[in-house]
Amino acid sequence: MPHAQLDRPHNFLERFVRVEARAAGLILGAAALGVFIASMPFGADFTHRLETSHLRSIISDVAVTGFFLLVGLELRREAAHGALSGAIARVLAFAAVAGMAVPAAIYLLLTRSTSTPGAGSGWVAVVATDIAVATAIIAISGGGAKSRTAHLRTLLLTIAIFDDIGAVFALALFGSDAPNLFLVPLILGVIAAYAALAKRLHLGGWAVAAVAAAVCILSIQAGLHPSLAAFAVGCAVPRVKAPGTKEPIDERIERGWHPWIAGILLPLFVFVNTLVPLTLRAGSPAILIAFTAVAILLGKVMGVGGVLLMARKSLKISVGEAITLGIAAAAALTVAIIGVEATVAGTVNAQPVSIGILLATLIAVVAAITVGRATNRKQVSSSTSREL
Repeated sequence: MPHAQLDRPHNFLERFVRVEARAAGLILGAAALGVFIASMPFGADFTHRLETSHLRSIISDVAVTGFFLLVGLELRREAAHGALSGAIARVLAFAAVAGMAVPAAIYLLLTRSTSTPGAGSGWVAVVATDIAVATAIIAISGGGAKSRTAHLRTLLLTIAIFDDIGAVFALALFGSDAPNLFLVPLILGVIAAYAALAKRLHLGGWAVAAVAAAVCILSIQAGLHPSLAAFAVGCAVPRVKAPGTKEPIDERIERGWHPWIAGILLPLFVFVNTLVPLTLRAGSPAILIAFTAVAILLGKVMGVGGVLLMARKSLKISVGEAITLGIAAAAALTVAIIGVEATVAGTVNAQPVSIGILLATLIAVVAAITVGRATNRKQVSSSTSREL
């Protein structure tokens, strides 16, 4: 039957989130809904019920585990296809490092002027780039040839992957809990055992989900953020083909789980973690909103955009495209919120830092699309003039 495919939720979700603008729209819509509900009269009671029922923390842990599992799987795929190798990849890796170091330095420099305890810990939240939103910006702003848009998307996607790898280690090393290192060998043993068995037995998606859940629980018990362990599980999925199949196991698992994580888990995570009223609570330093937004926007443009500008000839991009990519990298929603949850959650700094992230992402979306479209119009006009 023609509509049979629509009866399968997985197929519908897969088609929906395959379009980057839709996937980013889900995330941005979830954030807007979270802020709206939190700002309503019943918002405080709703948020309190989520927290006391532990539903908020459960959704956060499951979504974070699933997200970084996908990052690990994507890294495997991109490495296998050659996108993360060679001189270009080294330039993009340097852009990602600069795009993390500069925002962190700006944030730490700015927060030195505030007397609020623990304000500086929020630096982990300003170093991230949201893959879904950033790549959607490029898709929306690309008014030129499809090949041009695809080239810019590949550059930004590679930077975002390197960026998220750095964010994983930052979350794991600088989270708010003191780690219990005695459980670390057990976590590594579970991942190593899975890697060995998965290659021999061709274990599929449910085995990955079970292992990811196990290492997530062990990481939490160890006082570590589950992101690093989930990322390691994704990287450990073997790149072999099961008998009778044409697709490697890692790509099959990524294709199977991506719609559920991108279409349901991540929007849910963003929603429950953006239940942030726009009216600041007593004692929350309002200046952190500006510090966070400035650190993200200025830091990403200087870090990512600056490196891309210097290497624009080897990357075959224009000045405007380099700036557009730098601004798009400032769309820091999902991973930045994970950083808030891992470092300053439960403190007076959490609300203003979260609002600053939302503000930076909103500005980045509008500015990058505006600059990107202006750049494309200029390039099209220049090409037309040369032809005439």
